[in-house]
Amino acid sequence: MSKQGYAQRDGVSTYTNPVLPGSHPDQTLLKVGNDYYTAGSSFHWTPNFPIYHSTDLVHWELISTVVDPNWSVIRANDAPKDGTWQGALAQFAGKYWAFFFIHGAGQYFCTASSMAGPWSAPTLVQGSIGYDNAVFVDDNGKAYMLMKNGQDFAAIQEIDANGRLTGTRMDMSWVNRNHIYSWAEGPKMCKRNGRYYYFVAGNVYGGQYVLSSATLTANESSWTRHGNFFKGSASGAFTGPNHITGPVQVADGTWWCLGHSYGNNGWEGQGRQSMLFQVFWDANGVPYANNPNGQPLTAPNLPSNGINYEFPESDNFTTATRKPEWYFHNIANIGKASLTARPGFMRLSPGNGVTHILQRDPSKQYSLVTKVDINATSNGQQAGLRLMNGEDLVYAAVYSGYNNGKKFGITFNGTTTTEVNNTIGNTVWLKLVRNQHNITGFYSADGIAWTQIGGNVSVADLDKAQTNDNAWVGTSLGLYARSQTADFDQFSFNHGFDPISVASYYHYNATTIGSGTVTNNSDGAWCMLPGVTMESGGSSANRIVVSAASASSSGTLEVWTDNIGTAGTKIATIPITSTGGTGTYKDFSANINVSGQHDLYLRFVGAANAFRLNTVRFVSNGGPSISFTSPENNSVFSAPATINLVATASDANGSIASVKFYNGNTLLFTDNSAPYSYSWSNVSAGSYTIKALATDNEGNEAQAEIVVKVNLPQGPYNGTWHVIPGTIQLEHFDEGGNGFAYMDSSPGSETGVNFRTNEDVDIENCTDVGAGYNIGWAVAGEWLEYSVDVKTPGTYDIDLRIAANGDGRTISVSMDGASIASKIAIPNTGGWQTWQTVKVKDINLTTGKKIMRVSIGDVDFINLNYVTFSLTKELKQEPYKGIAHQIPGRIEAEEYDLGGEGLAYHEVNTNGNEGKATLRNDEVDIEATQDSDGAYNIAYILKGEWLEYTVNVVASGNYDLEARVAADGDGKTFHIEMDGVDITGPVNIPNTGGWQAWQTLKLNDIRLESGEHVMRIAFDSDYLNLNYVEFKDIITSIGDFESPEISVSPNPFSDAGITLSFNGDFNYRITDVKGSVVEAGTGSSKKLIGDRLNPGIYVLTIVHNNNISIRKIIKQ
Repeated sequence: MSKQGYAQRDGVSTYTNPVLPGSHPDQTLLKVGNDYYTAGSSFHWTPNFPIYHSTDLVHWELISTVVDPNWSVIRANDAPKDGTWQGALAQFAGKYWAFFFIHGAGQYFCTASSMAGPWSAPTLVQGSIGYDNAVFVDDNGKAYMLMKNGQDFAAIQEIDANGRLTGTRMDMSWVNRNHIYSWAEGPKMCKRNGRYYYFVAGNVYGGQYVLSSATLTANESSWTRHGNFFKGSASGAFTGPNHITGPVQVADGTWWCLGHSYGNNGWEGQGRQSMLFQVFWDANGVPYANNPNGQPLTAPNLPSNGINYEFPESDNFTTATRKPEWYFHNIANIGKASLTARPGFMRLSPGNGVTHILQRDPSKQYSLVTKVDINATSNGQQAGLRLMNGEDLVYAAVYSGYNNGKKFGITFNGTTTTEVNNTIGNTVWLKLVRNQHNITGFYSADGIAWTQIGGNVSVADLDKAQTNDNAWVGTSLGLYARSQTADFDQFSFNHGFDPISVASYYHYNATTIGSGTVTNNSDGAWCMLPGVTMESGGSSANRIVVSAASASSSGTLEVWTDNIGTAGTKIATIPITSTGGTGTYKDFSANINVSGQHDLYLRFVGAANAFRLNTVRFVSNGGPSISFTSPENNSVFSAPATINLVATASDANGSIASVKFYNGNTLLFTDNSAPYSYSWSNVSAGSYTIKALATDNEGNEAQAEIVVKVNLPQGPYNGTWHVIPGTIQLEHFDEGGNGFAYMDSSPGSETGVNFRTNEDVDIENCTDVGAGYNIGWAVAGEWLEYSVDVKTPGTYDIDLRIAANGDGRTISVSMDGASIASKIAIPNTGGWQTWQTVKVKDINLTTGKKIMRVSIGDVDFINLNYVTFSLTKELKQEPYKGIAHQIPGRIEAEEYDLGGEGLAYHEVNTNGNEGKATLRNDEVDIEATQDSDGAYNIAYILKGEWLEYTVNVVASGNYDLEARVAADGDGKTFHIEMDGVDITGPVNIPNTGGWQAWQTLKLNDIRLESGEHVMRIAFDSDYLNLNYVEFKDIITSIGDFESPEISVSPNPFSDAGITLSFNGDFNYRITDVKGSVVEAGTGSSKKLIGDRLNPGIYVLTIVHNNNISIRKIIKQ
């Protein structure tokens, strides 16, 4: 195993910052279930307050704007630096909230039942102070406004269900005493493990700081300053991140936030761009994130929402509704744009001035194309493509216009201008190509053959930091018209029908740019061109052409849209043959059928430096188009399968004669009329390439292709369950196929070994002891599952036989979805066949048949041979300290039975003891208590957890129960079972006002039977604290404490015995933990007893004056 930099073939698991390119300042982040929403300051860009949605925190889609441009307050405040500030999102009181600030007007909110709107009319928040505010919602549903005004004022105040400020305002101005954090702006909060975290930014250009407190209070002494949030040295294109959102926790337990940053080295003009950061927590619970380094990062483990990076949206203007990605420089310009004045066109009517419709300027390399109809007849009239700064004081344009005759031109700020005569007419195509700080302009009559207008024009003065803070926004791109109405037929970002430089990629893995072209560092390397438009003038792309150079004939280019693997669509596979050398470029092409706008992934298949890529472009031939509507690409079925194949086909210039369905090259069915379909039945296990070939009335053809897989149901290899204790050869993973029994990111095997050749797992010959094979080429995110049968419950040691040629590798092992060994460090063994054993000790397993999963960590490439489970101690449930708890008596919550997870207790998570007490070495969360009695309590309890205790009930009867509890919140319950029978029903716990504010709950008349039992305390709600429970005999209500009339001492006692003193006659008996009487007698006044007992715990029952007293005594 020697290939490095191998790209995952089953979906891209990395991301590149910024995830929201272009100007996106002051973001907030709201998590609602599996959905994430973000918004920020839009300032004067209108419609104001756009909201973006995502399911994976990487790919975002604009779903609504909050503020109606017709609202009188916003219409009076739309100049640069005005508009809406802040953009805070929240969910509480049964609805969604959007808070924003308008200078000179105040703080407002709108509400909605859905983030997609519609949003209510704005309401003023009376009494609010500050322009940089945020909203924090606590665990109990209470919402708070975090206020910030200038350098010296900060406060927190509750918001009621009607959006009004209520309660006492907490003055937080001390946070920035002596301006320690510059401006301490953009306050945000989150809560973790009951602790509050307060984040402030230094200023718009950098600095991010964090404080924390166990309580939400204005008391400075309760807060701890933790210093800088971002750690390490920053490098790359963005080096000053701050203004983070409140961090959120995703399903796998990791935490994430957004933050903005200006570009550097002359790219500040594009504004504060939104970046995604993983939030880590150190051993002291202090959050931090790593400074950006300009490299791809591991993405959150979240499901894709099927959308692309948020780059400018191409538009054919075919609907009467404007796409939400468009915005305007001011409200007046909204009325100058129409999609209905000439259907199918965007009409801009500037009057005697300039108007434009804009999107965010997102990157350093791209092309813009439009088709415009303008009858320019007077000097100064023009329309075309435009770049502009936040105040429209610095701009660049490519245009069709009039200057002593019809002209094409390219200009920077109206001073550096080149013009040529327009010999085409009113309807023309225009193209603007950005290459770093230079732009070039082109014109065309058909959008295919282009003529350049002069030379390159520098826009460096637009890209750099602008005066007046660029009016707080960034540069924009879009369409404009000056002094004459213009109709735009289309707008294309990264117009795919013109050559696009592959070196302009946005995201990548294992590729290198040299001399303006791209090559691969390893097999599977890829790069991504964002937002490529693959249709023009209503025609889809039917052919792809790449310019490539190769000195060999062994390379292949895979072309994917939207992603690689199951999340994307492979539209072409292009063999790249020798061109005679790496500097000799030739065109290679393939037939395709694709339309719309997509992220374009180019994947190299072949050895390192197999070939070089220069440009890529698409071609439309006007023939038929066809696509599958069912099933989706990479669908998986179970054998024997029935697969319904359905395709849609059309031809704008003719008719469809037939559609043929193929399994590979084998014809399945020909359908001569729509709807085109075929039901393919009794399909056996295997992988199939299904094709649909459309032929039109002129004999032109178009083809669509999908891959489906039919798996056997998941089950043990060769039908035999792996027995534990024992050794499991890791190449003997379950049957069932990719995505079911395992996840492998590359189709087929990398090795060619003749073993399990129908699987995608990479198995190779092994030089180590074992069964002759090992798992190789195992990369991040892959996993394998094994059907195992644990015969003996107990504590096990795991011996993993591994090999790795590099540092930083980890693997994890789980049983039935619960981790048993997380992120096991794998050493650098010095070679892929240099084997070592890694031991993991003290793994507790319960009996039964289970599914074991072995998962690869964040660093690619580990070789796996086998794993051995060795039983070191058979687990049995036993009383804590070996002796059953006596009832009546007190049972400390932390003294649950021995036996481990699944036997003596159940913990929902596997993150260790969050309470940090060292009393016991397991997963139960035990902390030192601040209660007046006892040393420890159980904390960080989650719903579904339970603890068991072996108890001995001295006598049958009714008992009173007292439970010592604390909780910071309402609606929390638990119940107690005895031998599996619920004896209490739900026990409601009040909000005691804090995690260490203790109260005693009492339940009466609980019937218990004598003898030994297993008591379970089962928790039915998240987050409550438990100190102890105590059962009291209802005859006397006296438990394990001194009676005012009876003295028993010393206790514990030795062989000298224990003295029982009472002013009168009494009877007594001593019983052991099994309830057997070991001593009995009578006495008067004083009597020495117990001197012949063996060491242990006993129950002393004393009958006196028709009363009964019960004591627990201990013989040492």
